[in-house]
Amino acid sequence: MTTTVTTDSGELFPTFHPWYTDDLSGRYKSVPMARKADTLYHLTPKGDLQIIYQVATKMVNQAMIVSLPNYRHEWEKYNLSILSEIPQNNNTVVHSILRVNGPTMQVRTIDYRGTDENNPIVSFSDTTFINGEQMLSYDSHSSGRVYSREEYMMWELQQRVSEASSARTQDYWLMDAAVRNGEWKITPELLRHTPGYIRSTVSKWSRGWLKTGTILQTPEDRNTDVYLTTIQNNVFSRQGGGYQVYYRIDGMAGADIADNAPGETRCTLRPGTCFEVTSVDERHYEWNIIYVTLKTCGWSRNGQSKTPNGDNLFN
Repeated sequence: MTTTVTTDSGELFPTFHPWYTDDLSGRYKSVPMARKADTLYHLTPKGDLQIIYQVATKMVNQAMIVSLPNYRHEWEKYNLSILSEIPQNNNTVVHSILRVNGPTMQVRTIDYRGTDENNPIVSFSDTTFINGEQMLSYDSHSSGRVYSREEYMMWELQQRVSEASSARTQDYWLMDAAVRNGEWKITPELLRHTPGYIRSTVSKWSRGWLKTGTILQTPEDRNTDVYLTTIQNNVFSRQGGGYQVYYRIDGMAGADIADNAPGETRCTLRPGTCFEVTSVDERHYEWNIIYVTLKTCGWSRNGQSKTPNGDNLFN
C-alpha cells in the first residue's frame, strides 16, 4: 500500500488542531491505517524518500509506504508533516507527527497512556541520514527523547557546538540546496526550514542572571549577522577570552538574506530585532560556555541588549 505525496500535498494545519504546535509544518497528511512503532526510512538512488510503516493489524508483512518523490533534490519544498497512530496494549494510541526536514526526520509523539486525556506525555526525537546512508531504522519506543520543544531546541544547539555528524550533514544538505540551480542562492524555502545561529563573546557572565521569558534585543545602531550553518564557516569556533554565548534562533523566515558569495550562509537581522529567551543552559559554565535558545517576538518590544556588566549580548 503506497501513498505518494508531492510538495503541495496535504491539508492546511489549522492552529486549533490538537496536534498543532508552532514547530510543525504548514500542511499535513494522515496515513490511512494504524501502524506499529517501527519506522524504516529509505532514500532511494533516484532521491525519493520512502517512509515505511508496518500495519498494526495482524496481516503478514503488510506495510504502508509514504513516498516523497525527488525529496533529496527538493526537500526544502516539502512543508509537510505525516500524521499516524500507534495502538497500545491498553486500548489507547500514541499519536506520531513526523516532520521531514532535509536529512533529519523529526518526530513528535503524544502519548495518552496512564495520564489525563487533557495532559498527555509529549516527546521529541529525531534521526538523520549521515555519511551517505540510504536506510534508517527508527523505533519510537526506544529512541532517545526529550520532553519539550524547548529541550529539543537546546539539544540541537549543543549538538551544533560539539560539531556532531548530524550537524555536518545538515550543513551539507543546505549548501547543496543553495547551489542546486547553478548559482548560489539562499531561498525563502530554506529559511523556513532552518534555524539561525549566533556566537557572541562577553567578558563576564553572572550565573543565573538570564531567565526564560526575558526579552532580548539586537543593537539599534547596526544589523546583526546570523548564520544558517555553523561548521563549514566555523561560526561556533571559540574566539578570544571571556564567555562564549551560543544562540539558536527558532524562526528565520523574517530575516533578510544577505548578498553572499558562494558558500556563505549569512543573513542579517535588522536593528532592534526582539527575541524571547526560551531556555538557558549553563552546564558548561566552568568552561566559559553558555547556551541560549530564542524565538522571535510577534511584536516590537523593548528588550535587553547588554549583560549586567555592560557587554553587548550580540556582537
